[in-house]
Amino acid sequence: RSKRCEVPWSNTAVTPLALDSWLPELIDDYRQLLHGKPLVLDVQPTDKCTVRVVPAVAAMIFGNLLRNAIEHTSAGRIQVMLRGGVFSIESHGETLDAAAIARLYRAMAMAETGRASGAGIGLYLVRRLSDRLGWPLSYEQNEAGELRVQVDLRASLLRD
Repeated sequence: RSKRCEVPWSNTAVTPLALDSWLPELIDDYRQLLHGKPLVLDVQPTDKCTVRVVPAVAAMIFGNLLRNAIEHTSAGRIQVMLRGGVFSIESHGETLDAAAIARLYRAMAMAETGRASGAGIGLYLVRRLSDRLGWPLSYEQNEAGELRVQVDLRASLLRD
């Protein structure tokens, strides 16, 4: 008989995670992806922010978004912020070519429509996990082709 692995989603079952002290370590783990790229990772000071979430689940969400930003920004600066209960990643620099934008939007569309296999699986999982946690996820691209991704954690913030 096999045992089923269950992720504790109940807010009462999960220990609080101080994202303001946890996120910098996670971000440091992704710095190696910058090697050889004319790209700067600009990590802004974070606001105090504590939520109830399994650290592995938080790592899947924030790590995947950061990895995507690094992989899809060829040069320039990626700014990472956690302010007012909103985590955001903004890419500033060289705009993506048409093929890269098409790939990225295809992955986002697959995440939106619920595709469970193939290209876009990372964003699909990020969308599912953030939805499950009640953390709205949004993407927007400005006229210069720069992309901002936000995860709104405000509904889950623990107050001191």
